[in-house]
Amino acid sequence: NEIIWAEGKNYLGKYFMIAPGKRIDRSSTNKKEKTIFVMLGELVVWKSEDQNDFIVLKQNDVCHLNSNQFYGLGCTSESQYPAILMEISDKKEE
Repeated sequence: NEIIWAEGKNYLGKYFMIAPGKRIDRSSTNKKEKTIFVMLGELVVWKSEDQNDFIVLKQNDVCHLNSNQFYGLGCTSESQYPAILMEISDKKEE
């Protein structure tokens, strides 16, 4: 579930969460750029289709995803809290 909390002519701000041990389907940023801020919990970010190509972000960490970049998001199963995220993206056509 996501909540749109900011919307302008050229940008969109979303708030969403991922439960511990869960993942969001992997996808591509297409023509969009995204910046993700971790408000709470631990976020796993896969930066390619390689299962071993990931980083783990913690509270107050930021990750920028370039346009046409493959990515996947998840919350570590060890996290005490869900990963609660804010995302800002441009509104270029998909």
